[in-house]
Amino acid sequence: MPLPLISPDVGNNTSVPENIDPHEDCDSDDDEQVIKDSIDDLLSYIKSSGSFATGGPVEVPLPGLGIRDVGLIGLPLNDHVAKAIINVSHPAPHGKGSDTLVDESVRKTWELNPDTFEFQNPAWNPNIQELARVAATRLGIYAEAPINAELYKLLLYEEGAMFKPHQEYADVMHEVRPVTSGYRLVVVYNLVQTSPGVVQTAAKLLGERDELGSVLAAWNRGTKKDSTGAPTFLLYQLEHEYTEESLKMNALKGRDKLKVDCLNDVCSKNGVGCYLASCEKMESGGCAGKKYDGYDDDEEDDDEEGPHALEDVFDMSLEIKRFVDLDGTLLASGIDVNEEDFIQDDPFARDPDHEDYEGYMGNSGPDATHFYYDSVSRHVYF
Repeated sequence: MPLPLISPDVGNNTSVPENIDPHEDCDSDDDEQVIKDSIDDLLSYIKSSGSFATGGPVEVPLPGLGIRDVGLIGLPLNDHVAKAIINVSHPAPHGKGSDTLVDESVRKTWELNPDTFEFQNPAWNPNIQELARVAATRLGIYAEAPINAELYKLLLYEEGAMFKPHQEYADVMHEVRPVTSGYRLVVVYNLVQTSPGVVQTAAKLLGERDELGSVLAAWNRGTKKDSTGAPTFLLYQLEHEYTEESLKMNALKGRDKLKVDCLNDVCSKNGVGCYLASCEKMESGGCAGKKYDGYDDDEEDDDEEGPHALEDVFDMSLEIKRFVDLDGTLLASGIDVNEEDFIQDDPFARDPDHEDYEGYMGNSGPDATHFYYDSVSRHVYF
């Protein structure tokens, strides 16, 4: 069973800094920065043995795949059977922001919903559940938290079929390279954690949690002095992005789960509330682009590698879109925040998660709007 790991040198490197007395209040901008740095340093040592789960050779029985209006499918596929599957399939969509689109220039593949096919070999599902257990172990999900593989889709990729680099619920940029010959038949499952399970908390493993508590207590006391100007809340940027449904404690992944569990344990003992939130930063500005000359069009700019660098920003917003308790219950939305509220330095020092680009329009230069989507742990003093 994978266990969270705490670096053995934590005790030597993460004590409360000498220039912050944990018994004194946070009463200056310098103290505030030191407190942020201290929290960040302490949490950076929390580690999980899980990361990515990748494929490899595995022995599984033939599935006995049966498709409505086609029949039992023999493997490997031949042209006749593949065309029969395509005839009862529909083009697979993809997500863009809150929209669901069908665009073969982005995703070209055929899709079947789970109510249109079945696996007739009784040995198939037990093997899949065992693979799910192995994958969960590699991902750092604990044995006490049962995982179930739920059937999601059947995908068929013919020659030239692909899925360009994208980021969805898995919150990892990934792509499906074009099929060069033949066919690729894919069965997709969702890994579902059926109960929270019993997890050995990072707070119990982190020997310095008392020092972290002292830091938070000093910050908490400082916020209660009208003259200090100390922030009334702090934001800690998580490693993963979460959907509305998964923004809750028992759905957090890897180190996010360990860190929030640690923070919640320490906050609850020091007069600080621990919550979760989804955050969005938007910035618009002028950018460099190819000049329209009557022969080329804007689409060439859209195909350039990477986002367009903003040369001057004329509009920017940063807000909490959803503010929830650790059970995922919505408490508030649309809260304006500042980058100074984040514990980490330069929280958006990366490429944007999404870009809207508009090329030259008459005499107007090209503009772009960059969007950054993050999930955060929000800490509020009582």
